Amino acid sequence: MSDGSIDVETGGLTEFAGDVRFYAEEVDPLDVDRTRQSFSAGITFGTRNASEVVLATKENYARALANSLTNLTRFVEAAKILAEAAEQAANDYRPWTTSRPAASTTSTIC
Repeated sequence: MSDGSIDVETGGLTEFAGDVRFYAEEVDPLDVDRTRQSFSAGITFGTRNASEVVLATKENYARALANSLTNLTRFVEAAKILAEAAEQAANDYRPWTTSRPAASTTSTIC
């Protein structure tokens, strides 16, 4: 039966925050903007073939590309939020571990 305590492994939480922060910082918004700019000319294939199939394909590709770029932007935003939350959680629980003799990286909070 559980005693109602929560074990928090602050070292792993800090490591996780660093890993997520990597994506938040390495996937630079300028890189996202450069990617958007490289596709700013629109969908350039099929310009000499105006069949309905080619037009439908271009429209599908344009939607998929727009969704991918939106997802990339949101991924970077979410990574920043998640990294900050994980860092804050690790910092919030750290006093529980540092106040004990021979503190481990596992914190138990009741």
